[in-house]
Amino acid sequence: MLYQQLLQATEQSTADKVQQTTAEHLARELRDSQAGTRYGDYASLLLARLQVDKNEPAAAAAELQALLERQPDAAVGALRAWFNGLLGRHLDSQLGALARVRLARVLFAMGRSDEALAALDAAGTEDFALEKLELRGDILRANGDTGGARKAYAQALEIASGSASMGGTRLLELKQQELDLPGQSTPQATQAAEETP
Repeated sequence: MLYQQLLQATEQSTADKVQQTTAEHLARELRDSQAGTRYGDYASLLLARLQVDKNEPAAAAAELQALLERQPDAAVGALRAWFNGLLGRHLDSQLGALARVRLARVLFAMGRSDEALAALDAAGTEDFALEKLELRGDILRANGDTGGARKAYAQALEIASGSASMGGTRLLELKQQELDLPGQSTPQATQAAEETP
């Protein structure tokens, strides 16, 4: 019931500040009262989203980092999964991988590109590989590394071509084509070119 209320408040939070405050309160309450459960972890994801919506990226990054500590994106063997189940812990590597992608996006939005790339590099599974590669391409492109961006986009396109998300494929193709347009260099690339003898 509390989770359903949280979802409804979150859905209405973009247009209503009262609902945004309600959603944050419900997310914190659910996260704390259901610690160690999927509901608690999903509440953390929603709380981080609400914090991003409120332009509080540092708070969102801290929430996502805490979630990653509870739900690492590492493959879990059958024995460890069984043991954690006995202890009431339900590890979900996909949830951890999603938190990692969102953490990298938040760090990138904060201008902390190196930390965002490090977050992506620390991935323990291949879950959300397409999203990770696309984000890596975006970060590298913003840093002026068009070759690295092109490689990341190409790898993402390779993965996307095997999936049903054709809209994502088209967006990746456009991003890759944009790298080839004249005059599309970033300030970092221009400065590096000027410094090269």
